[in-house]
Amino acid sequence: MSAGTFEPVKVEPCPHCGYPMKQFNPNSMMMTCESCGSKTGDTQQPEYIPTVPVNPLFKLHEAFDYRGDTWQVIGCQSYRGVVTEWDSEDNNWEKTPWSYHTWWVINAARELAWVVQDKTGYFWSRKGKITSGIPEGDRSYEIGDWTLTSAVGEFSYFPAENERVKSYEKDGKSLEVLLDQNGNNKEIEAFTSQSIDNMDLLRGFGKIEALNGIKRVGTVLKVAIACIICLVAGFFAMMSMESTLLEIPSQNFNNASINKSVDLGTISLEESSLVAFSFRSSRQSRDGIFDADVLIKDSDNTVVTELPVEFWRESGRDSDGAWTEDQFGDAPRIKLPAGNFQLSLVPSAMTNWSELTVKGTVTRNVVSTLPIIVAVLFLVLLLILVTRKKSKYIQKSTGLRGK
Repeated sequence: MSAGTFEPVKVEPCPHCGYPMKQFNPNSMMMTCESCGSKTGDTQQPEYIPTVPVNPLFKLHEAFDYRGDTWQVIGCQSYRGVVTEWDSEDNNWEKTPWSYHTWWVINAARELAWVVQDKTGYFWSRKGKITSGIPEGDRSYEIGDWTLTSAVGEFSYFPAENERVKSYEKDGKSLEVLLDQNGNNKEIEAFTSQSIDNMDLLRGFGKIEALNGIKRVGTVLKVAIACIICLVAGFFAMMSMESTLLEIPSQNFNNASINKSVDLGTISLEESSLVAFSFRSSRQSRDGIFDADVLIKDSDNTVVTELPVEFWRESGRDSDGAWTEDQFGDAPRIKLPAGNFQLSLVPSAMTNWSELTVKGTVTRNVVSTLPIIVAVLFLVLLLILVTRKKSKYIQKSTGLRGK
């Protein structure tokens, strides 16, 4: 949108510098000179020129579209203070330092509205009806104690220097109490507010380039999420294709079992398949080691391959204290051709353990989780990076962190 959409209702020169002061709200009682900072009623030019907060969207006299209407910024007030709210867990009032800006906006019908900006976002605010008294002591309200730090533009009242305001807010409705110099209630107004979507603001200000950038980032996010879903779905689909070829019952081993072959059974494969031999042993409380080999023989009793199986336990003490590491499960894998195979287990060593019980399962078309895990981790990292980029896009375009 271009600046200065509406015609001013009055233009008069600044009494101190002669700069044309434009009034857009017929009910404005105070105006600020954009050149020297003089305000209505000032007897001399101020030493410091008040400035509007730096904002990539809202600027004095900037126009934008919102809710089917065109609005123009005519002023801005900045407040700093403390928000007090009841903490039910600690059973106490909790205070948080806070600050916000209130942008005064007007439409072609010269109706006023306010856009409140704090670090959580933008909020559309209109005046409401006062339906109750001041909720003193009501723990369901957030109570704000505010001091005016800056006022630039035109306003329908005379903001006092270091003006103090007390607010009571709950469920998008608030009472704002203007205090006098003695801290007594001077004026009470009611407001209703709703959160403004950042994308609606960008559209309203005509930030097409920013919208397209955010849209592109959003597309990448959707693609990454879709890929993760497909990977997970594919993983479970592949798992459904697994089949158990053989359940190996518990076998007991001791030192007398060393180098003696133990028959595990036979398996049959109709086609070449990836086969996993998953072995689990009884846990041991002492350090030790058990080494064995799975012998796979074909129908001619020829050894096709040998797969090592190992169980162990280690412990010790270092500067961090006692530590223990162990492995009581092993699952070697191999791709076997179609055919019938005889399986046996031959222990080669057992140290410090008197007895060990081993059982296992032989599975066909076993799914390797490593590629899935790597791919998912990569996509999750991509999601994090893209989300941060989207947040920076929104922050740069609106002055707020993306929500």
